[in-house]
Amino acid sequence: SPFSTTTNAWLDRFRDCYAAEDLIRHLDALQQKRVIVVGEAIIDEYVYCATIGKSTKDPVLACQHLESEAFAGGSLAVANHLAGFCSEVTLVTYLGETDSNETFVRDILRSNVKPIFVKKEQSPTIKKLRYVDQYTGTKLLELYTMNDSPLTAKAVSHMVEALTKELPNHDVAIVADYGHGLMTREVIDLICGHNGFLALNTQSNAGNRGFNPISKYHRADYVCLANHEIEMETRMRNAPLEDLLLDVAQRIEGDFFTVTRGADGSLHYSESTGYVSVPSFASHIVDRVGAGDAFLAVTSLLLSQGAPWDLVGFIGNVAGAQAVSELGNRSPIDKVSIGKNIISLLK
Repeated sequence: SPFSTTTNAWLDRFRDCYAAEDLIRHLDALQQKRVIVVGEAIIDEYVYCATIGKSTKDPVLACQHLESEAFAGGSLAVANHLAGFCSEVTLVTYLGETDSNETFVRDILRSNVKPIFVKKEQSPTIKKLRYVDQYTGTKLLELYTMNDSPLTAKAVSHMVEALTKELPNHDVAIVADYGHGLMTREVIDLICGHNGFLALNTQSNAGNRGFNPISKYHRADYVCLANHEIEMETRMRNAPLEDLLLDVAQRIEGDFFTVTRGADGSLHYSESTGYVSVPSFASHIVDRVGAGDAFLAVTSLLLSQGAPWDLVGFIGNVAGAQAVSELGNRSPIDKVSIGKNIISLLK
C-alpha cells in the first residue's frame, strides 16, 4: 500500500461501512442535479522552459522558451468538474471586454456546460501564467494578467439580471469566489437569498490575500475552505483547527463546514454530527493547482444530496488525489474516473 498505517486503518473501517457499489450509487444519483456555478473565469497557462543559466548582465535566471499549454481555471474548472456528474451545468461569470479569449473559453468547456458571460469593461479575461522548468516541473514565476477592480454598475446590472433569471431554475448554487472583482455586494446579497442549496469557497491567493474573507457572505449551506484560508478568516495561526472551524461556523449561518488540509486530508463539521476527519489518498503529486476546485465541486453535490460526512470526505479526497496527479486542470474529474478510483481503494 502507498498509504500510512493510519490511513490504511481508516480505510479498513470505511470498508466495513460501505461497498464501492454504495458510493457509485450516490454518484449516479447526482446526474439530475440542476447546478449553477458563479465565479471568476480564469485561464491557467503553463509556459514550459529550459533553464540555461544565470544572465551575464543581471542577477536573474535565464530560460529558453519551449512550449505552452492552457487549461480551464477558476469557475471554468469547477463547471467542467460538475459536468462530469450532472446532465447540465450553468455557469455565470465575466470575460474581459479586451482580450476576452471567448472562443478558447467556449471550446474548453464541456459540451453540457451552458455559459452566460458578462463583459467587464476595460479588462482582459483573467489569465494566470506559470513559468515551469520542464525537466524538473519546478514553477519559476507566476504572472497575473487581470483587472481585479469591482464590476462597473453596468456589469453588475447584467450579473444581477442573469442571476435573477437563472437561480430559481437550479437547486444547487456553487460560488467559487477568487477575489478578483466579480462578487460585489449586490451579487453577494442576491446569491445569499437563493432558496436552493448554497455552497461557498472564497479563495485566498497572491492577488487578494487578506481581502477575500468568507465572512462577507452571511449565509451558506456549505462552506469549504483551505487550511490557510480559515487561518486568514480567524486571524489565528496556532489554534487547534477544530476551534478555528467552530469559530467560522459561528460567524456564518450555515450547516456544513469543511477545511481541506493538503497531505493531512480534510476536516468536516456540522452541529448535528460534530467533527469528522478524513485522510488524504494522494500518492503521486504533480501539481496542486486545481485540487480545491475538484474537491469543492463533488463535495457540494454530495452534501446537497444528504450524503454522510465520511462518504463526502472520502469521495472529495479521491477527487483531490486525482486532480494533483496531473498538471493543472488538464483532465476534469468525472463519474467514471472517480468510480474507478473508488473501486481500487475499496478492494
